[in-house]
Amino acid sequence: TILNFIAAYEQILALLRGPTLMAACLNGDLGLVKKMIEEKGADVNYQDVDQSTAFMLACAFNDDQHYRIALYLLDRPDF
Repeated sequence: TILNFIAAYEQILALLRGPTLMAACLNGDLGLVKKMIEEKGADVNYQDVDQSTAFMLACAFNDDQHYRIALYLLDRPDF
């Protein structure tokens, strides 16, 4: 039925939010990180297959963009 299709579609979208958040962290894109979390509901504590989190990826780089992402994530109540 259409309700089953919608439920499956929402599950697929939820699975894509974590990897998109991780990619935004790798790229140092604070705007996309905020959008994924605040608007799209990405899980701040999502872990990839290596058990890395967005925070861990942000901390792996020594530049201002990634530092701002790390601070943003640390300031989240759901972190």
